[in-house]
Amino acid sequence: MQNFDQLFILQCNYHRITKMLDELTAIAEHTAQIVLIEDAVFALNHPKIAAFKNIAILSSDAHLLSTPIESTVRYIDYDELADFIAHAKKVITWK
Repeated sequence: MQNFDQLFILQCNYHRITKMLDELTAIAEHTAQIVLIEDAVFALNHPKIAAFKNIAILSSDAHLLSTPIESTVRYIDYDELADFIAHAKKVITWK
C-alpha cells in the first residue's frame, strides 16, 4: 500500500462541486490522493480535477456516471478506503 502525504475525501452535492474544487486546488498538492464519494464523483467532468494525478472513486458510486471514466481514475471499495486512511499522513474530509 502506498503512503500518502495528503488524502482528501470529498463528499459534496452537485451544486457545490465548483466551489469545492476551487478550494481544493488552493490547498492540495497535485500529488495528493483524492477520493470522490457520492455526488462528488461528478467532479470527474470538471476541468479543474485534471490538476490532480491520484484520483479514486468508490466502486459503489460509479453507477452515477453516464460517461466513461478516465483510465487514470481508480475504483476502490470501502476496505481500500480504510487502507488509504490508515496509510495517509494527513486526512482531510470535505463536505
